[in-house]
Amino acid sequence: MDSFFPGPDGLALPASPGLFKFLSIFTYTLHIIPMAFLIGLMIFAIFFYVKKSSNPEIFSSILQIIGNSLPLMLTFTLVSGALPLLFVQLLYGQAFYPAAILTGWMWYLVLAFILFSFFGVWLFKNKVISFPSVGIVTLALSLIALLVVNYVFTNVSVLMLSPEAIKTAYLNPSQSIVSFSDPQVAPRWIFFFVTSIALSGLLLNAFGHLSKKISEETREYLFQTGFWGYTIGSVLSIIVLIYWLFVLPDQTSSKIWSSHYFELFVTALVFAIVFLKVSNSIKEAGIFIMSPISAFFAVFIFGWIRHGVREQALEPVFIDTSAVDVQTDYGNLFLFFFLISAGIVYLVYLTRLYYRATHSQS
Repeated sequence: MDSFFPGPDGLALPASPGLFKFLSIFTYTLHIIPMAFLIGLMIFAIFFYVKKSSNPEIFSSILQIIGNSLPLMLTFTLVSGALPLLFVQLLYGQAFYPAAILTGWMWYLVLAFILFSFFGVWLFKNKVISFPSVGIVTLALSLIALLVVNYVFTNVSVLMLSPEAIKTAYLNPSQSIVSFSDPQVAPRWIFFFVTSIALSGLLLNAFGHLSKKISEETREYLFQTGFWGYTIGSVLSIIVLIYWLFVLPDQTSSKIWSSHYFELFVTALVFAIVFLKVSNSIKEAGIFIMSPISAFFAVFIFGWIRHGVREQALEPVFIDTSAVDVQTDYGNLFLFFFLISAGIVYLVYLTRLYYRATHSQS
């Protein structure tokens, strides 16, 4: 097995593995939220386009708001995507690299699909009003492309949890590396899909609370659609998470159940629904802020569950992070936190400039 699953590279970590595990979960949360916004807004845009004929004024306004937001969400998704990969490679590179390499040509397909999605999002933004049919077709194709990209990443994430599967794939190069039979692939991919609907429902509510130049009718529609999108997406995510926990190995699922992560996840979602309903009823943006905070915590808890599954599959039989040498180097760590903080501030600044420009044009 050693020839298929190499040992650690011998380099010391600059801090405790526990810190990097936390950063892996936290940066995954920062990445999954804009990605969910992106996919969910694309789904809602197609839905609004289909209903456009029933009330052109409302849906044209909403489609324009979504069109202005999609390029930003795609940019945030790609920029933030490097961070969780960094910590996965640092802690579990022995498993991640073989799984990614065996995926082979699919990685090139991922790059092509992402570039195509950039084109589709740009075309939708610029043609949603003048040539809506052109914009919506390219957006639908971009949505399919991004869902395929996520499916590829899901396969890699599942494959790296099974060194035996890596060995089998290596010894059978004619076998397709994109698995449809592994019981973990479907629930993890579907969970992302329904979470995208839920979180983008929150974003629609944010548009309703924060947009100044929309009619009251449009605002009410954003509140109603966003609330039901978030509620339905949250309920489905709970169901899919239960399904995923049941298909996990007994030892792994029992540890997660006993850790009460699932109860925390459900509680955070319920609190977000309550805050969302209250804020929409009285149109109070201050109360609304509590809803995305609760949702952020729920996504973080899911990231913790996801990491727990990875930890149970790989530690300590294949990868023993507790045995890795630690050579404290807080200078580089502080530099990392400084650059991340500066990057977030700069992204917020650029976001404000972008929204001011698009808002003035509209």
